[in-house]
Amino acid sequence: MIQNLPRDIALDILSRLPISSLDQIQYVCKTWYGLTRDRSLPIVFNAHASNRNPGLILHSDCLKQNKLYFLENSDGADQCYSNKVRRIDAKLKSFINEYQIVGSCNGLICLADALYFNPMIVCNPLTGNVIELPKANEYPRREVALGFGYHPTTKEYKVVRLLYSVNIHHGIWSMKSDFQVLTLGTKTWRRLESLPLSLDQNPSKALLNGALHWVTARNKTTCFPGPGLKIISFDLANETFREIPLPSCGSLDVCNFELVVLGQCLSAAVCHSDGSTEIWRMKEYGVKESWIKDYVIRAYMPISLNPTAASALMYARPWKKSTESKGVVQVVCILKNGVILLQYMKGAFVLYNPVNKEFKDLVIPGLPKWFCTIAHVESLSFDEIWRN
Repeated sequence: MIQNLPRDIALDILSRLPISSLDQIQYVCKTWYGLTRDRSLPIVFNAHASNRNPGLILHSDCLKQNKLYFLENSDGADQCYSNKVRRIDAKLKSFINEYQIVGSCNGLICLADALYFNPMIVCNPLTGNVIELPKANEYPRREVALGFGYHPTTKEYKVVRLLYSVNIHHGIWSMKSDFQVLTLGTKTWRRLESLPLSLDQNPSKALLNGALHWVTARNKTTCFPGPGLKIISFDLANETFREIPLPSCGSLDVCNFELVVLGQCLSAAVCHSDGSTEIWRMKEYGVKESWIKDYVIRAYMPISLNPTAASALMYARPWKKSTESKGVVQVVCILKNGVILLQYMKGAFVLYNPVNKEFKDLVIPGLPKWFCTIAHVESLSFDEIWRN
C-alpha cells in the first residue's frame, strides 16, 4: 500500500519510525528498500528528532565488561523505556580495552581511550558509520577535560581537549594547560590559547546554542588561581571561552553540582546532604536573573536496587564525586510529558512526576548491573559527514 502513496508522504511516515524499525522494513520489498535508501530520508527523519523522547546510551564500565548498550524509548505513556536494551559495537580499538564517552550530538557519539585518550572515534552507533580521529599529542601526568559538539551556524562538528601536564621540579608542582580543537573532516588538531582555569575532568554533557559547558574543578593539586566554582562555556563557532553566571543556590562545590540541558535550557542539578536534589534552569541564556529553581526532588530509594546498593545509598554522601556522575542521583533528561528521568547509583532508573511529586521505578529487562547513562537522540547519518 505504501507504494501507492506520494513519495514525500511515504518518507514522512517512515521518518516517524525508530531506526531499529527502519533496519527491519528495508527487507520487506524493493519499494521499501528504495525508500530507506532515499537521500531525503535522513533530512526528514532528523527534522522529527526534537519531537521524540531521547533514547539512552548505557556505558557499562565494570572491569573486563566495558560495553555499550542502547535503550530505545517506546514513547508510550505507560511503557516508557520498556524495550529490552541492545548491545552496541563500540568499534574503538583501545590499548587497554577501556574507553569513555566524550559526548553525544545529533545521533553521533564520540569515544576515547580511557587511559591515553588516544585513539578517539566519532560514530553513529545505530547505523555503524565510524570516523577514526587523528591522534593528538600526549602528555605525561596529565588531566584531560573533553567535549564533543556541533554548531548549527557553521554546520561543523568539533572535538575539544583541554590538557593539563604536571611537572615536578625540586619538589615543586607546576601545571601547564594545552587546549586543542579538531574539526571533523580535517586531519590535524589545532592549538588555541590556553585557559587559566582547571575544568572538571568529566566530559561536558551540556551542549547548548553551539557551545559546550563545564564547571571549574576545585582540586587541591590545581595550580591555577581563581575564587570558587565557575561555569565556563566554549563557543564552537568563534572558539572562545566565556563565563556563565551561576545560579543563586547557596554554597556550591564541583562535587555536588552538575550541568545538563533540560528543555532547551542550561540547567544545574544540585545534590544536598539530605539526599534531595534541586534543579535550576536558566530560562534566558547568559542572564543571571533568569536562573529559576524549577524542581525540588526529595530523597528516594529505588526498590530495584539490590540490598548492598540500597545500603550504600542510605549512608552515601550525595555530594561525593564519582567518575561519570557527581552523586547518588543523576538527572538524565525531561520527557515530552514533563516527567523527569533519574538514575540512582549507576543502576536504577526512576521516573519523577513533578506535578504529583510521585516516583515510579522502571523495570527494564537486560540492563547491565553497573552503568553510566547519557541521553541520545537517534539520527540517520548524512553521507557528507562520512565522505569528509
